[in-house]
Amino acid sequence: MPSFNHERYIHAAIQSVLNQTYSNFELLVIDDASSDASWRIIDSISDPRISTRRHDTNLGADATLNEAIAWASGELLAIINSDDIYDSKRLERILLNLPQSCNPPVLIFTDVDFVDELDRGVPEHPRATNYRDLRDRCRSLPPEAWFLTANPAITTSNFAFSRALIDQIGGFAALRYTHDWDFVLRAQRNGEVIWVRERLLHYRVHSANTLSEADQWRHIHENSYIQLNALELLSNVSTGIGNEPRNTLVKALLTNDSLHPVSLLSYLVLRYLGTPAPDLLTATRGVGGEWMLATIAKQTSIPNGIFRSVSHLIQQDAEIQSQVEMLAERLAVIQHMSTEIRDRDQWISEQAATIGQKEAFIKELETCIAGQTALIDQRWAVIKHMENEISNRDKHIGDLSADLNELRSHWLFRAQRLITRSLSRFRSRKLR
Repeated sequence: MPSFNHERYIHAAIQSVLNQTYSNFELLVIDDASSDASWRIIDSISDPRISTRRHDTNLGADATLNEAIAWASGELLAIINSDDIYDSKRLERILLNLPQSCNPPVLIFTDVDFVDELDRGVPEHPRATNYRDLRDRCRSLPPEAWFLTANPAITTSNFAFSRALIDQIGGFAALRYTHDWDFVLRAQRNGEVIWVRERLLHYRVHSANTLSEADQWRHIHENSYIQLNALELLSNVSTGIGNEPRNTLVKALLTNDSLHPVSLLSYLVLRYLGTPAPDLLTATRGVGGEWMLATIAKQTSIPNGIFRSVSHLIQQDAEIQSQVEMLAERLAVIQHMSTEIRDRDQWISEQAATIGQKEAFIKELETCIAGQTALIDQRWAVIKHMENEISNRDKHIGDLSADLNELRSHWLFRAQRLITRSLSRFRSRKLR
């Protein structure tokens, strides 16, 4: 068990080994200079089957595993990382599926399930769903193609292997992310690989998983180096593979989410030109802070994105297609709007012409109204003049009527006096 900064999980990892139904084992724990409480937890567990060591400086998972392998005394070796958990029957089931003798070089791995920080199953986690798809896909593939399509073993925690295999292929390569994939490919080339279809390992997913690191250039170089080795493995397999259609293997590689086509092509060309394998391995670690493919991209003015994985390129293409469809929809909308705008412009033009006609009519009407207004003003002046004349005449008639009334009154008075006098005279005459 290599241990590094897993204080939250390491007790459960150790306990899952101690609780195995098969108990004839030794557990070697090497703490790789953890900066948390991992070593204190390791040191606190007392069991005669446990032996421990601690590094003063961090050496990395591959070096720590190689040290543990050299330290181990057993003929069958198994690995568990300090954040994973064994099923209680894991060792028992592995032994039952092991060839009768451990002497042949053999590696065994099992199915995996996924748990979170609290040991709860997470079947819907993206890594869990991707794993199920991979496992189902591998059922229809020959064993030689398993590790072209991905790494169905998932992790070194899933490895159990014979001492004879180590003697044949050596230890783990100095690869940060793919030392497990490289190891199982070499195991397949030089021995037998057995897949036990039982879920006997609980792989823990959390934010500190190594594969969560965003060191893109290292991922690109390591994956391409591994796929180069996988292709070379196929060229060295003499039996079995000839009965399989070649396109099955091509499809297996193309369905690998970690396939970096341009990067793999670069590695294939370098290998074809005779570049030694150790030099290609060195390129996966970068030299002097420079990455081989990044340098090539810079020298050839090729965008870095061309070296990304096929899954990333497919996603990028899907996004581009989505953008194209969206732009096409927007163009259709713009064209529809342009048609509407053109129709509206025509309508506006027609309305403007109508408005012009109406404005001319209104101007004529205004001129007519102005003439009528002037005529009315003139007639009003005449009416006012006539009113003045009528008023003057009414006054004159009033004066005449007053004079007439006065004359009338004067005349009646005189007539009355004359009549009175005449009557008086008449009466006087009669009396005489």
